[in-house]
Amino acid sequence: MKRPSNMALAVSLSMDNNDAAINPLPSKRRRLGVDSEWILRELPEMPYLYLKEKTATVVLNENAQHIANRIVESAQSMNCFGEYNCEKICCYPQAKAILSVDNTEFYIQLFKVRVTEKNQKTNACIIVEMQRLSGSALVFHKVARNILFASKNANVETISSTEAPRTPSSTKRFAKSNREGSNNSSVKESDLFERTMEIVDCLLKKDRVDANLLGLESLQLLTNPKSSSDAMVAYASKIALMGCDFMDVKMSLFAIIADHDMHEGEPLEDDSVEAKYCNKIHTCALTILANSLNAMTGPVDFEEQYLFDDEWAGEDGFLSVLLNEMDGAKDKPHDAYLAALSVEYIVKNSLRMKSKVAELGAVRIILDAHTVGKGYPLLSKVSTSLLETLGETK
Repeated sequence: MKRPSNMALAVSLSMDNNDAAINPLPSKRRRLGVDSEWILRELPEMPYLYLKEKTATVVLNENAQHIANRIVESAQSMNCFGEYNCEKICCYPQAKAILSVDNTEFYIQLFKVRVTEKNQKTNACIIVEMQRLSGSALVFHKVARNILFASKNANVETISSTEAPRTPSSTKRFAKSNREGSNNSSVKESDLFERTMEIVDCLLKKDRVDANLLGLESLQLLTNPKSSSDAMVAYASKIALMGCDFMDVKMSLFAIIADHDMHEGEPLEDDSVEAKYCNKIHTCALTILANSLNAMTGPVDFEEQYLFDDEWAGEDGFLSVLLNEMDGAKDKPHDAYLAALSVEYIVKNSLRMKSKVAELGAVRIILDAHTVGKGYPLLSKVSTSLLETLGETK
């Protein structure tokens, strides 16, 4: 009798019911659907010798559907979207969701642990496990921490990914410290700001995509009041909106937002490497714009300094680009939320732009975004604020 090959033995040994419960990861990323609820019918049992991820938690004596509902509520509060009700694989039950936020894709999976003691429920012990599939590790761990906390606690706290608003008191404190500082230190600070922006400008001009991404991520941190000083945020935001001595930085930022569906003049395929890269830098550019507008709002001359007629209110102006971004809220709620933030900062500080937004038919777009935002609290909050600013009610 012929001896079976090593490959045949490996296949036969791997065919086990417990192993089938472990779902293989997709070899190719696909466009995710958008589900608003997670319906659990049957939880798979934890396979023997299964090594859990470190981003996992144990929930005792809790109904699996209640856990899923809390996970959905926590994920939606952070604008996470994706598919909760995945189909069965190989006729085995699964409780798995594949979600995405800020171009970071991850999955959540629920297992029940087999209980052999008497007078115990079969679902007395439930494992909630998360694993990052792609994207930023920092974003994933921030989301995982909140989702795992929500899975064990009935009181789900809404986590906002927006940056803290700039208060007048903080601006006054910085102005006072600036006046008290010496001229020598202020000169050194201005030189440091200029050298920092020169590095960003150099990265954005390189032909390497990793350098361009690093430049945008650096500019995003420089316009974030949580990671930079007030003076640095004001300096970087002014360059992002006006260009000043670094006009190429502004032009690169605006081009990425306006032409995110094109790469080197050609349309992008959904699952291509270029599409993933363009989506990532597009989200980063929208964040920079929202941060910059937030930092620059407030002064009396905001409208005259930063909002030019042809560039913002023209037929193909930047307001139209942002509204088109909001119009795609169903497919990309997080990008629509960032675009809505920028529109909100603009219309609240410019009467001229407020009337222009109304002329562009923004009410319908905002109403549609508000409808989508019922499952995404951040988007719902911004769209509601926009409707109130424009004098419309839902």
